[in-house]
Amino acid sequence: MIVLLALIGGGVFWFLNRGESDDEAIKRVSSEFAKAVATQDTAGMTKVMCKAEAERIGTEDTATPTSGEGDNSAAEPEKFDVKKTEVSGDNAKAELTFPSDGRTTALYFTKEDGNWVVCDSAAENFTPGS
Repeated sequence: MIVLLALIGGGVFWFLNRGESDDEAIKRVSSEFAKAVATQDTAGMTKVMCKAEAERIGTEDTATPTSGEGDNSAAEPEKFDVKKTEVSGDNAKAELTFPSDGRTTALYFTKEDGNWVVCDSAAENFTPGS
């Protein structure tokens, strides 16, 4: 019985964490966020954002589509590569590189309820240029 409970608990833990490493989860969330931004899907954006920032976006009075069904629903996000991730406790930084023109930018994350979410305020946990 104890072994069965341990197996069930391990399966639930794996399912909730999708069996992903931090690096894999950060890359997945980066892609989900980019697609939501490209399609102006506010609900999709806020789903992968930290609660404080998602609430702020949810209270802004904007005329942009919120369901991903606006004129840009078929838009594809600009292609990018996650070149490097840096995890510091429950905060992370991903360095994104855009092959089309070589630009780089950083996207910041925090871990909420065991999941990585986009959270610009996590930038304060990293030194500039790191």
